[in-house]
Amino acid sequence: MKKGITPLVAIIILILITVVLVISAWTYVNQKMIEVVDSYCINDKVTIIIQNAGISKIILSTKLNYGNPIQLGEILVSKEGQNITGLFDKEFINPGEVAIFNDLSCEGVCNYRLIPTSGLSKTCTVYCKK
Repeated sequence: MKKGITPLVAIIILILITVVLVISAWTYVNQKMIEVVDSYCINDKVTIIIQNAGISKIILSTKLNYGNPIQLGEILVSKEGQNITGLFDKEFINPGEVAIFNDLSCEGVCNYRLIPTSGLSKTCTVYCKK
């Protein structure tokens, strides 16, 4: 007598494996992929140029609320481990496009981390000379 799994159980296992692979691929494709193209400092004002290296639009949306910027987008920016709100030059980046992030207060060396809602974060160090 042969022992093994029945064809029904084998089909169910194959369907489960397929579903897991599709979910994994969908998650990978929908990541927000950014690249830091350039960063520099002029008169204590840091400029970071980022590029959308993914296949979907990234919402940046920096809004002003009573003169104070509020970041509502899909990229969180931190400086020296503290979340900051600088200003992006546009509300979103289409795939392949670039956007500019400005921070108006950096003295000496500033370490930035750009953290998308999904995907890998990017870091950059900017040196501001007096």
